[in-house]
Amino acid sequence: EDHCQVVVTVKCHHVIFCDASVDFDGSIARGNNVFWKIADENAQQFAFDQRTGIEFKTDEGRKAFECMPVAQRFKCRNVQDAPPGKYYYSVKVVGVPRIDPWVVNH
Repeated sequence: EDHCQVVVTVKCHHVIFCDASVDFDGSIARGNNVFWKIADENAQQFAFDQRTGIEFKTDEGRKAFECMPVAQRFKCRNVQDAPPGKYYYSVKVVGVPRIDPWVVNH
């Protein structure tokens, strides 16, 4: 099945301050499922928050994507009749400030 993958990278400055980034600020889902994974170099140290790892911000986004942790990744299932649009979501890696990219569904 088709899917998109977004890689989340964590960079730490002076050990105590870390921030996360995604390889694409805006992901184009085109009706596909979307997976988020933590970059290989960070996978030993960091993990998604199991409850809020990927959270869509709006009711529309929550209706369009069903998100759940799958092993070390987070999967958001693109619900069958999700309308086209731009959906903002947040990424929460444990111990790292939340970030807010978006997905475009066509």
